[in-house]
Amino acid sequence: MSRLSLLPQPDVEVLEPIGGDEPDSVHEPLDTQSTSIRSQAEILTGTLKPASSGLIAAQRAIVGAVLADNALYDRVAEYLGAADFDDPVCAVVYASITDILEHRIDGVQVADAVSVSMQRHVRKVVGIADLTTLASQPSLARHVLEGYLNLVHNHAAERNLGNRVVLAGDLLNQDGDADSKALAIQELFNNTVSLRTLPYISMGAAAVGALTDLAAVAAQGKPVMGVPYGFHDLDYLTAGMHGGQLIVLGARPSMGKTALALCIGLAAAVAGVHTLMASMEMKAKELSKRAISIASGVDGQALRIAALTESQWDNAVIASEYLSTLPFLIADIPGMKLSNLVALARRLKREGRLGLIVVDYLQIMTPSGNTNQREQQISEISRGLKLLAMELDVPVLVLSQLSRAIESRADRRPMLSDLRESGALEQDADVVLFLHRDDMVKKVGAGTGMAEIIVGKQRAGPLGDVITAFEENTTRFHDFNNPEFLRAQNLVRAPA
Repeated sequence: MSRLSLLPQPDVEVLEPIGGDEPDSVHEPLDTQSTSIRSQAEILTGTLKPASSGLIAAQRAIVGAVLADNALYDRVAEYLGAADFDDPVCAVVYASITDILEHRIDGVQVADAVSVSMQRHVRKVVGIADLTTLASQPSLARHVLEGYLNLVHNHAAERNLGNRVVLAGDLLNQDGDADSKALAIQELFNNTVSLRTLPYISMGAAAVGALTDLAAVAAQGKPVMGVPYGFHDLDYLTAGMHGGQLIVLGARPSMGKTALALCIGLAAAVAGVHTLMASMEMKAKELSKRAISIASGVDGQALRIAALTESQWDNAVIASEYLSTLPFLIADIPGMKLSNLVALARRLKREGRLGLIVVDYLQIMTPSGNTNQREQQISEISRGLKLLAMELDVPVLVLSQLSRAIESRADRRPMLSDLRESGALEQDADVVLFLHRDDMVKKVGAGTGMAEIIVGKQRAGPLGDVITAFEENTTRFHDFNNPEFLRAQNLVRAPA
């Protein structure tokens, strides 16, 4: 039973229209009708849905106000749709009003008692006399209408929540793994009680707010930057990484995209940003060896086989101790499901320990759904990562393989069409970066120590190329004018 129906009920007049089976059935006056609103609901829906007389009166007051003054429709529509009325009369009448005012019925421009009563599905439920009575109610003051809208909306939200509880139970009883069910149930309850109304602001107010923010930043003497990539020109070109962004880093195999992503993640962690790296190709210990090599300058191969000199051991220990102070987490589940990452990211965000997500890499991630179509799987993962970035207001950097089509071109420079297996990835991404090493693709001049980061797409900024240095033996990328980038001995964290 509805919680509202348990409360003391006000002494209000309730319309109880009666409808025949035929469209043109005659409707009796209100004072002689015998069929109750609840029996009418049972006829229409097959279920008996208790509702308080006060709530029904509020619903009918809203519908009557819109019948009398169609100018109120836009305001009411921000709060309510036809499904939000559990009084079946109001639901049918409001649906007809919506059809007329949103121009879905040819030749009818005004939704009054006459035009609404002429709609066949309305005639089965309520007659013109009752609609005229609805439309002739005293006009509602704005604050009274707002109160009724909130009352009806909140009741509908509670009813919707109850329905979703039932659906959640059904999902729980279906076949499938617990993680997929958990994600589906979480999505089921997202935005359950949110208002239909959309936020808006005038251009003038938005401009004043933007200038106020810019003035506050200018007073600090620093440009506006998001989470840093760690490369001066790239940070200037993109203004860093921002919450809600899906950033794709694409490259062919062996270009060093994991190494570049690791350098970016470490640079963010050095800046105090809590970073999560979801690694599906390398175990945490292997990634940590790379990080030690990057931070210590010790040759990566020497670390892998533990053939270190005494000084190299000392540097590796210093680097390891420094890395342990950084807010950098690694999740190394092979073939990690999207649902696993979503659940972990939400928990870390709640704990205040998430500011950047790095995913290595897209094509070996497992979707939460059951589709066998590869393009649909990639599209699902891509869209899921974008929604996760927006929900948690953190940037998500995802690595992606490029198609072999790049190898058929003379210069072999990557472009957006090279993103592998799905056009959805190009569409969902806010920023697309490509890693290009000319010495690798042409197999000449290997070890030149140069790499390009190509900004191939950026919704909010310009495109361009950034030249960086690359150390083959440590897999460290850095600016040419910052040779000590990420070196443990050179890093001093600012106080929190």
